[in-house]
Amino acid sequence: MHPDRRHSFAIQIEEELTALHALAVQLAVAQLSQEELQRTPLRVVGFHGNTICHFPPSRQMATLNHHSPFTWQLGDGQRLANLLQVPVVFRFRDNDIAQGKGEGAPLAPIYHRALCTSRMKPRVNPTGSGHPAIEMAVLNIGGVSNMTICTSGHPDRHTTNTMLAFDIGPGNALLDDFMLARTGIPMDNNGAAAAKGTPNTTFIQRAMTAGPLSAFLTRQGPKSCDRDQFVKSLDQATLSNMSTNDGAATLTMLTVQCIRNALSKVPLWTQTWSHPLSSSPQMLVVAGGGRKNATLMRWLSKELGSKVHVVTADAVGWRGDSVEAEAFAYLAVRSVLRLPLSWPGTTGTVQPVTGGILVHPRKDRTAKDMDDGAGTAGMLPWVVGAGAGGILVVLLVGFSLWKKR
Repeated sequence: MHPDRRHSFAIQIEEELTALHALAVQLAVAQLSQEELQRTPLRVVGFHGNTICHFPPSRQMATLNHHSPFTWQLGDGQRLANLLQVPVVFRFRDNDIAQGKGEGAPLAPIYHRALCTSRMKPRVNPTGSGHPAIEMAVLNIGGVSNMTICTSGHPDRHTTNTMLAFDIGPGNALLDDFMLARTGIPMDNNGAAAAKGTPNTTFIQRAMTAGPLSAFLTRQGPKSCDRDQFVKSLDQATLSNMSTNDGAATLTMLTVQCIRNALSKVPLWTQTWSHPLSSSPQMLVVAGGGRKNATLMRWLSKELGSKVHVVTADAVGWRGDSVEAEAFAYLAVRSVLRLPLSWPGTTGTVQPVTGGILVHPRKDRTAKDMDDGAGTAGMLPWVVGAGAGGILVVLLVGFSLWKKR
């Protein structure tokens, strides 16, 4: 079914969430120096919102649901623009699904590509044939895991045979939910519990070969998923009988094995490309909350082998907590310029498509707008010290504070 965006409870939550984002902008601006505040004006805000449901075309077909695909992110872009008196871009995913027949996700790959291009050294395959060397891949481990593979060929051409992206499957969500139920804390801090446990390989094999997870893993990328999509693949009776440490270890290794599985299929997925991709990126840069799980990082490096150098985003000079957030600032600029946000190789869209809805602030803000969390928004400085390609200045709204997808 389609989401009822007019439902009273959804409207109330959306208003509160939007007000919190307005406050986040104010707090961010307050951290800037006077020099930064005088350098460049704030021109646009990228507002992703909070995904509460994601039903792309592939998931609709898998569930035999005959309704048209949709994705729903809570967040009122017009309200945020009114509160801040700054233009806002929001609803980034809708057009990819509606016009491009894509998955609506992942959307960060073009920003991953921009980050990687600055580090990649273009080179020609010495044999003139076969798989081109993959310089870098970006792995984001949030609620779900997704990957962008950036090749060294044609670094300025974002075509289907130089960029591949896809959701992998479970990220932190299954582990976080398990730890919340067991300990009251929704994470395994630094992978401490998993490090003391033993993964149940039989459980992992069953999870990957049965139910919705199996169906997802066998599909060809690009593809996308939702954080709660794979719960039914877990043998809950077996999981409930595991110790907390063994359960954490098992769910952590499940994520690792799904990542390894996805990489192994990249050559098959790209075999029809003019330059098929390899399954072993020279460097795998890990972003998102999962990079802080030392056990997950250690097991991932071991499973992928010595050919793949696994590093955190921080280790290559990126802001590890902000990569996905920065991506939507970057996408906001591209949206304003009507540049593509997605490609056949990233979301499965039939052609490169732009996305996002740009709304401008209304001068007649209501008293309710003024009272709901942004009473001083009218005095918000119009300047920040962060630029995007010298075109527009974008302030990111703290997306990392909320689950995006």
